[in-house]
Amino acid sequence: MTYFLAIVNDKQLLFNWINVVIIVSIAIRLFLCEYKRSRDSWVGTALIILCVWEIYDLLNEQATAGLSSIASNIFLGALVFAAKGNVMQVFKRAKNDIR
Repeated sequence: MTYFLAIVNDKQLLFNWINVVIIVSIAIRLFLCEYKRSRDSWVGTALIILCVWEIYDLLNEQATAGLSSIASNIFLGALVFAAKGNVMQVFKRAKNDIR
């Protein structure tokens, strides 16, 4: 309970934990996607590794997460959830829209 009150009272710690929750949800959605091609699974695995690295970095005491990083992770999360975890669909749609 004491740690929860510390999170609520410390603005930076609250931002870090909000960012961690967003990144964890992105990583879980990427992990639960069944990829049809091995190339797509490599991209998903690389993004999961980057998510875990970012979570590790945010749990450090010197780490700072601002509103801009939270907003960009919300946008990334919206893209991942809209593509149902298959991030290659996002890139393929963008490539087809350019043509």
